Amino acid sequence: MKKTFLFIAVISAFVSCKKDRTCTCSITESGTTIKQTITFHKISDKKAKLDCTTIPLSVVDSSGTETIVETCVLN
Repeated sequence: MKKTFLFIAVISAFVSCKKDRTCTCSITESGTTIKQTITFHKISDKKAKLDCTTIPLSVVDSSGTETIVETCVLN
């Protein structure tokens, strides 16, 4: 009985860990902030966190006067 319960618990953990997850990114340029939502479909929480947190970037425009900053968080 314990083995059956443990087997079912392990299987359900693997089945339920992949689901749709959203990542919200804020892009700041010239003092204006724009929010964008990215949806990851059927992905694990660990992979979604990695993908979402590697998206952020900071870019300086060609004139070198303005920095565009993007930060993302997993919801």
